[in-house]
Amino acid sequence: MTEPPGFTLPPQAINLGLNAMTAHLQVMLGNERTAFGHIANHMEVLKHHTVQLDALSAAQNRAQSILGGTAHLTELLWWGQARYSHLHRAPFRKLRPAQRRWAAALEAAERSGALPDRPAAAYLVGVLTDLQLDVDRVRPLRDWVADGYEELRGSKVLDRFPSGRLAELAKDDGTGLPVHLLVAHARRNGNAPDDAVLRSIHLDPEQPLDEGDWASWIYYELKLAQRLEASPGAAR
Repeated sequence: MTEPPGFTLPPQAINLGLNAMTAHLQVMLGNERTAFGHIANHMEVLKHHTVQLDALSAAQNRAQSILGGTAHLTELLWWGQARYSHLHRAPFRKLRPAQRRWAAALEAAERSGALPDRPAAAYLVGVLTDLQLDVDRVRPLRDWVADGYEELRGSKVLDRFPSGRLAELAKDDGTGLPVHLLVAHARRNGNAPDDAVLRSIHLDPEQPLDEGDWASWIYYELKLAQRLEASPGAAR
């Protein structure tokens, strides 16, 4: 349909049209604002729930940590009270003194989990005292190393001793790691580490050490090996 020449819409019609368009736009914008408002409200609700879920997750992690520590503590205490070597499948009293020392250190390390090292090592020494070992007996470091070498060769402890990252590191630099050093020698069926070997890892062969401290040293190296294996990048 064409308009006659010279035809123009009356101002009233134009105003009515503009008013209608304006009203329509206002309704549309109002609806969008309402929709955006609903979305914003939902986002706030989601944010609130996310905060609550994060708090719940943190609480669960703390609870699991506490329960895990309690489980390790219970296992270690029960092991110490039973005085039974799971490694040798025999009561500790049936084992030789050196067997008791090495097996007890290994089994305590396997059961203590993330418990603090010093109290756990002190508990180990207490167990060894109950097993009739003279934990105050003092010998030079070289004697403990030689004694350990003879005990470890072909033993069940040697089979269960960690052979991962720390053992590999100790091959190149065993500084301060006499336990891993003598384990490596025992596995190679070589000679016991002598004074020169001990000095090469910056240890004094004449250093006096009582049996409780030597058992604790074994325990500490075992825990260090465990932590290295559990640390990021341990998997090859």
